[in-house]
Amino acid sequence: MKKINYILAIFFLVTGCNFSNNQIEEGENSRRFVFERFQQYAIIRLNEDLSFTNTWTVHGSIGGGPLRVALGEYRVENEQIFFMPKRLILEEYWCGFQFFLDSTRTFDTIDYFFCNSTKIHLHYWHIKSGNFEFLISDTLSNELDGFQPRHSNFIAFANLYNANIADRISESVFSNIDTIANVRYLISRENIPEKFRHLFLEELIKATIKSVEIIEKGWTWRGVRGLIPIYTLVSDRFDDAFIGMKLYLTEHTSERFYYPVTIIDKKDGVLTGRGVDLNLETDIKKGIPLSIGTILSTESVFSQDVRYR
Repeated sequence: MKKINYILAIFFLVTGCNFSNNQIEEGENSRRFVFERFQQYAIIRLNEDLSFTNTWTVHGSIGGGPLRVALGEYRVENEQIFFMPKRLILEEYWCGFQFFLDSTRTFDTIDYFFCNSTKIHLHYWHIKSGNFEFLISDTLSNELDGFQPRHSNFIAFANLYNANIADRISESVFSNIDTIANVRYLISRENIPEKFRHLFLEELIKATIKSVEIIEKGWTWRGVRGLIPIYTLVSDRFDDAFIGMKLYLTEHTSERFYYPVTIIDKKDGVLTGRGVDLNLETDIKKGIPLSIGTILSTESVFSQDVRYR
């Protein structure tokens, strides 16, 4: 119920709120692209008059959170979209669903200004395949900005394609469908720009854990220090592995199938992978990393094999 209220709140914001300086108008044929991860939600709307809105918010466990809306114009060129923000709405704290239903509430817009907390990504590739559309950037997987994480990039898109998992827990990208599943059947490699196509594997990659080191973070939630497993792995497909690539368990022997190992370095025939903080994994026994000899794969054990109809 909380998630439904949250999504409805965004709907009222984008389509029903009166802005004191400018009214957001949504055309009948506007295109909507959604990005959703844990406690993060973003919508990019492209209107027929070449105007856009980029809405992003984070909600906490008990409600509330920051809200950002960028408004402006966009242009399309060679299957790429370039955004030119003009105005900005900033709400640092809001109080949940009732906040948006308050008919007396107004949202003032200001001239857009560029800084770490307001910048948006200005360039996306528009990937189309049949009825499915995606907005994908060419930023690196570890880049962040203040407005929204730049997870909607070709590395994230390739991880979804390679793993073929039917959820957004591990990765997410802007798409015109609310739930991304079976990405391998949504697109063809031929629809991917050639310079990024090597990330979308024709054959899965497997790697074996050879050693593990646990490093301690300086801080984590509620004063408990984080424990990050760092794995060294070997693979006969070393040359095809890439930084940001995610590897999953290959057998139904653990509940950790949603906790991938992310490749953070590769050199001298050895891959280095970073696991998820062991102290934050609440559904498995804490503090125990994956074992030496464990085989991981770019394709998740829960890979989906059902095509969209």
